[in-house]
Amino acid sequence: MHERPPKETALEVVFYERDLLQHCAKTVDAKKKQADKSPSPENKAEYYLAIEGFLLHYRNLLGFFINRGNRPTDLTLARVDKWADGRSVDESFCHKLTERALQVNETHGIHYGDVKNDCYGKISWFLQHCTDYRYKAQRDWDIARMYADLSPILDEFVASVMPVAEVAEVISLGAPSYGTVTITKSGPLL
Repeated sequence: MHERPPKETALEVVFYERDLLQHCAKTVDAKKKQADKSPSPENKAEYYLAIEGFLLHYRNLLGFFINRGNRPTDLTLARVDKWADGRSVDESFCHKLTERALQVNETHGIHYGDVKNDCYGKISWFLQHCTDYRYKAQRDWDIARMYADLSPILDEFVASVMPVAEVAEVISLGAPSYGTVTITKSGPLL
């Protein structure tokens, strides 16, 4: 049987999403190079899995930060009672993260004919289930830029809820301008 690592808290779910997003972001370029160098079905599948893994975890984290939760079980930044374990939270800090995430969501959206969809919706069109958008609409992904735009929001959130010594390594993608900066505590969230 196959199993993902167990999680004990809601924050561990967010950290797991972050870890897998980082892994996919780090490996997608290498997978593309391998698929371009040796275009076997296996190499192409590995490349596509890296893209889809990135998109899945990006969508999940974006949904958390933009408060995209329809079900009572959905974790979102606004549902503090779900992830803060009863500790007080700086609501203005959370609101600022949400505003920034909403900008990222808009920036990486799609326009197709008369339809405009945000990034969360765009990923859903191409990943969540089979739709005709998957063959009719443009489907390129600027993974380096998407990651660069979301990672500072994620870094600030993680730094606010986790001791600095435990913050995961910061990665850089593509050109140096796509890198993230060193995490500094901007003030406690909890």
